[in-house]
Amino acid sequence: MKKIFKGNIIFTKEKEYFEQYENGYIVVDEGKVKLVTKELPHKYKNMPVEDMGNQLIIPGFIEKQELLEAVSMQQGIKLLHNF
Repeated sequence: MKKIFKGNIIFTKEKEYFEQYENGYIVVDEGKVKLVTKELPHKYKNMPVEDMGNQLIIPGFIEKQELLEAVSMQQGIKLLHNF
């Protein structure tokens, strides 16, 4: 089952580089992140989106402590577990 989340997303494409999408989207299928994007592709437009508002979404397998230290100035951090 696919789920779509909208919110402020921070993730790593490379080991030492964090990327942040303000009001971005995460598409999850069968508990795995399939897509992290700034704009929702047309094929997902009719699917329900869980809008997390101004919350920070951190997808994937990460060293949470390092990441949280890197974004310690960010407000409204909310970790979602078990998509």
